[in-house]
Amino acid sequence: MYNTVKLVCRNEKNEDYFGTGFIYIFFRNELDSVPVIVSNTHVLNDARIIFLTLHASNDMNQPIPGTRSTFRIIIEEEQKKK
Repeated sequence: MYNTVKLVCRNEKNEDYFGTGFIYIFFRNELDSVPVIVSNTHVLNDARIIFLTLHASNDMNQPIPGTRSTFRIIIEEEQKKK
């Protein structure tokens, strides 16, 4: 898997804008880890919906056909206040 991911963010006006996320894996211990995507605040600040696409890559860092998955994340207003 690549360690960068294109983010497509949609605001309240249904306008799309783009940014980059970076995949990190934080290890709690030897057996337990938490994958996260980190981005800049200005990329996510007005987002109400975030689309991200992930795909696996081979040893030559090329995408493997058929491994692409797109996810939609809906940001609730209560979450934005935190």
